[in-house]
Amino acid sequence: MSAPHIERMIEEADQLSGRIEKLGAFLAGQIYPLLPEEEQTLLSAQCGAMTAYLQILTLRVSRATGVPL
Repeated sequence: MSAPHIERMIEEADQLSGRIEKLGAFLAGQIYPLLPEEEQTLLSAQCGAMTAYLQILTLRVSRATGVPL
């Protein structure tokens, strides 16, 4: 069992991954192209930021556990 803070990071990464997957499905769906351009831009930026954050969490978990990516 890992330290509590590592477990929290792993849980957060798992939740974030699910949210990214759902947002990606929305961006590829039929409603997204109907949104105003500014909203599309914001949602795309949000997906990019979430993906960057997931990459950071993944690196932090790897470093904390010693398990390579």
